[in-house]
Amino acid sequence: MVIAYIRVLEQQERSGGRIGRVCASIRKLDVACCKTGIFAADAPPLLPYKDQGGPGSFHSEPRPVAYTDEQARTMIAHIDPSDSAVACLLTLMRVTGLRVREASYLKASDINLEQCNLSLNEEDNSNRTKGGRPRPVIFEPEHKAFLEQLKHLGEENPTGHIFHDRHSLPDRARVCVRKACSDLNILSLGTPGFRKTFAEEDYQRNIQAGASDQQALLKTAQQLGHNRAEVTRQSYISPS
Repeated sequence: MVIAYIRVLEQQERSGGRIGRVCASIRKLDVACCKTGIFAADAPPLLPYKDQGGPGSFHSEPRPVAYTDEQARTMIAHIDPSDSAVACLLTLMRVTGLRVREASYLKASDINLEQCNLSLNEEDNSNRTKGGRPRPVIFEPEHKAFLEQLKHLGEENPTGHIFHDRHSLPDRARVCVRKACSDLNILSLGTPGFRKTFAEEDYQRNIQAGASDQQALLKTAQQLGHNRAEVTRQSYISPS
């Protein structure tokens, strides 16, 4: 059961560092239970090590590698016939840089077409932002028609959300992306790869607008929901 739980965390695209911490906690719990007599001294381990048939080690390994714009568009087109909602979700991530859960829970009221921005700032955190932190997200005017379509969908939904099936949507998106990458022979970066596609384009826009490297990194970090330029450098923007 414990190994199955770790596999679920992998499928949910949790970071290697987080999964590693979960594994360490489970093993400490195992030792404590054996010492207190809850488990028999010769009971099999809750979470075996790799040489005992368990999972390998997990580490935080930031990878500033993104899907190219062509790859992202090709994958979305490949997914669209079988799951149009997932294709729409991934497009939203590509043009705004939202996390998969943030995009899944976006509401019509969050979209400001006149100012070309999204407001993730509700007190009850219905947007599912990481850590519950509010933030504005700017989108390019060229994507206004797409966001207008989404806003219309949300206005027709009694809850105001864009997606009716938002609870299961993130997991469906992860499955679809893995399959599309396999079908198209594209290196799988999971759903975060679409955020990274957005990040690279946003960084280049900032540079072309006259920002320094540090300023561009910080602006992109703020768009993504981070507050340090170094996070963008380590995890989103390739040194090349």
